[in-house]
Amino acid sequence: MAQKRRLEGGAPSEPEEGETDQDVPSKYDDAGWVEWARRDFLRYWYVVGCIAADTIIPLEVTRDVQGNAGVAVAVVALALLIAGEIILYQRLWHKERTA
Repeated sequence: MAQKRRLEGGAPSEPEEGETDQDVPSKYDDAGWVEWARRDFLRYWYVVGCIAADTIIPLEVTRDVQGNAGVAVAVVALALLIAGEIILYQRLWHKERTA
């Protein structure tokens, strides 16, 4: 029969000298949920939406436009999408990057 493995763990180690719970980056200071939602949560969803748009829109363009022209139009559409997304991102969250 198969032997059972037994994992043994010791007591949690003590923090090393200089390590404390206060070593949290200032980025994660408790500024309230509204500020967190605007600063982090919406920014992450913006990036997810941009990735989805960058995937779906060029595929739909190639499906609608026939032949090699569809691929060229999709590449141009993708370039315009990415440029627009970068500009919009910088307008919405530029202050946090330079702060």
